[in-house]
Amino acid sequence: MCIAGRRNKAAQTASRATPENWLEWRDQTALTVGPLCHWPDSPSFLLVRYPHLRPKRPSLSEGTCLEGPLGARIEVAQEAYDEECQDFWRDVSSWESKITAWNGARRVLEGLTSAERQQLAALLSDSELSFHEYPRLKQLKRELQSLVKTAPAQARKLKRKLHKFTRAAEDYRNYSTQIHPWLRPGSAQQAGRILAAARGALKNTAPEAARNNSLDGLNKLAKAPSFRKEVDLLAGNPLEPEMVMLYWFFRHECKLPVGESEVRTAMIRNSFWAKFGIKKVVFRSKYSGDESIGCEAVRKAVERFRLDQGTTP
Repeated sequence: MCIAGRRNKAAQTASRATPENWLEWRDQTALTVGPLCHWPDSPSFLLVRYPHLRPKRPSLSEGTCLEGPLGARIEVAQEAYDEECQDFWRDVSSWESKITAWNGARRVLEGLTSAERQQLAALLSDSELSFHEYPRLKQLKRELQSLVKTAPAQARKLKRKLHKFTRAAEDYRNYSTQIHPWLRPGSAQQAGRILAAARGALKNTAPEAARNNSLDGLNKLAKAPSFRKEVDLLAGNPLEPEMVMLYWFFRHECKLPVGESEVRTAMIRNSFWAKFGIKKVVFRSKYSGDESIGCEAVRKAVERFRLDQGTTP
């Protein structure tokens, strides 16, 4: 290998070893986004950490009559907004209580402000939703991959069957016109209607064009280099991204040391995510000789995480 090659490889290795700060990136991107639409459809952490992203309460424009139809609709929308807002903060408060009652709360909450405790509660609320949704999204991923693989063949088979059906209807009509009239009351007319419908299905250019466009779209999707990446993003395992978010919350927001951030992340994983079948990880909560505190599993997840790989939480 040439010297330049060695240098490039060394530079890539050094780059991979540099953890990318997810929360710093999130803070920067949040500044470019306006208020979100609904409380229930938005990540709790975003709404708690960034007040400017919270949905705006519907309001009457100046001069609008409250008693009119528009005023009535605005009033209903305001009631729905208030209910959603109350439910949101009730959920965050509930998670704060769960964390406070947990036997690891003393270590994990030590040094956190009330605002940071609220953000931590929101992160855990989001993580539970992610783990609940993961099996459904995983199934959706399999169905999408299967559809891309089998759709062209199924469409061709459907068209062949329609041709066979048309020929059979035509044979039926021709035979009906040849037998004695007493034996075919209405059969020829019925066969004609069936045949006309079958021919219409074959000659109707709009459904055919739509079907072809759909197949072309599926073929392009299947051949696109980004397809696997997009599908993986849709139904990727949330475990590592959730650990990365917790780690950077403790490291960047709470200004904790690397080892302590890993320990607190591991403690939360072992206690709150075990019910989803997540295996517990080993961590060192105390200094022992030359060994510092920390968690190797969390450290590896943080080192692997890349903002440009479609795995951004």
